[in-house]
Amino acid sequence: VIIRYNYLLNTPNGIQRKSNGMTDVNGVIAYNIIKNPKLGVAVKGINGIKIYNNTFYSEKTTDQTTRGLIDIHTNTDNELNTPSKGTKIHNNIFYTRNRIININIQDLACLEGFERDYNVFWCEAGAPVFQVDGLTKTFAMWQAMGYDQHSVVVNPAFVDFNDFVPSVRL
Repeated sequence: VIIRYNYLLNTPNGIQRKSNGMTDVNGVIAYNIIKNPKLGVAVKGINGIKIYNNTFYSEKTTDQTTRGLIDIHTNTDNELNTPSKGTKIHNNIFYTRNRIININIQDLACLEGFERDYNVFWCEAGAPVFQVDGLTKTFAMWQAMGYDQHSVVVNPAFVDFNDFVPSVRL
């Protein structure tokens, strides 16, 4: 499945990829703008999901959402036990006004084959946060786990918060 060039505004559940363990070898979630979701992208029980070149923006607070902009977890529906393996997240912009979770890996089994790098993070309220198996991680802790080694925490200085074009090249 190729999901690209969409503008999602105020969605309760943005883009969902869910399965009973199948692997997506040619699909991608790319070039989407996801603004103010309760949950931006859910990866549940499906392998090989690629999330590239998207912009995630949120004004939500932790009272308004406990989900990540991206949530990756095991599908336990109907007595299944299928983790999401091999998720790849590259070249995205994550911009939050408040300290909500950027990436939420709900189950340790979902870290198998997990890749993230070359992303841009910015949080107006402080350092960006992540969550792994229920534990909150700072950007430094996240990098110490081996993720986002070439990613940066920098304000993309968007011209506006509708089109999300940076004022200068990132």
